[in-house]
Amino acid sequence: MEKGRVLIIDEDESGGRGCRQILELRGFHTAACNSAERALERLQRESFDVALLDSDLSGLEPTEILQRLKLASPNTAVIITSRNPSIRSAVESIRTGA
Repeated sequence: MEKGRVLIIDEDESGGRGCRQILELRGFHTAACNSAERALERLQRESFDVALLDSDLSGLEPTEILQRLKLASPNTAVIITSRNPSIRSAVESIRTGA
């Protein structure tokens, strides 16, 4: 039984692959993108219940990526993950809609 659709956005392919395997074993449908641009393109074609966003993506700031994701797919919940979390980035992300 499929539980939901999860989009994993992470430059680290091994981390994304591990996350996919865990979620799929638990019945989730997953897709992975290694850049914000690819994720935004994918959201134009498909709908997802949740997006797991690695805040350590190169290029754009996590809050800018979050804003663009929410514009592209307002009904997709976004969970931001980080290897180096800070209170400031957590507050900014929550204010942006994470």
